[in-house]
Amino acid sequence: MQQYRDTNYAAVSAALHAREAHLLTQALSERMLEAPTAEESCKLLIECGYPPIEHCTLAKDFRKVAIPTNFMRRRILQCKTLEEACAILDAFEPGVSLNYVLASKTGDVVVYETTPVEHYKMYPSRGIVTQGNDIVANPVIDRFTPADKDHIHHFRGQRLNELLKMKQGEITTDYIQECLKDHYGYPGSICNHSTDKNLVTIASTMYCLNRG
Repeated sequence: MQQYRDTNYAAVSAALHAREAHLLTQALSERMLEAPTAEESCKLLIECGYPPIEHCTLAKDFRKVAIPTNFMRRRILQCKTLEEACAILDAFEPGVSLNYVLASKTGDVVVYETTPVEHYKMYPSRGIVTQGNDIVANPVIDRFTPADKDHIHHFRGQRLNELLKMKQGEITTDYIQECLKDHYGYPGSICNHSTDKNLVTIASTMYCLNRG
């Protein structure tokens, strides 16, 4: 079996998640960076409070070191056409599952659910497509992080889709802003709040591609 040296990636990934939950100390952070093997990194994840690696979402994504997400976003933003951006993601080999929403001012949209194994594409239905920052095309790949123990999978994306369908053909920027403030299903609402975990919505950003 081919072995990957993922220690640097695992260190950064664990740091981002564990620091949010106040689980990762400076000493553990240094040990993560110095871990000689992926197996040692996994042991440190357990020390940080994560379940055994075979039960973690990370186990489905633990493949290799890849291009950082922010680098990919910058590269996509530099594309001149939607086709060029799609070609970049079609060839992308991520180390973890990620979502990308590509859209153009001509009204063309495609949502990519990229995974280390396979990429999935979602297209608008009657002019609407929503994504709740999870993987819905393949239930085996679950990067869902609940805000509390009763949080429902895929709820936020589905709720947003239903709200937009209520104003089909009459959607305005003001209405989208109201949707993003929606608290139905609190705390696991579109505007996400934390109970069991330190996960909250900080801000929402809107892009009007046919302006300017």
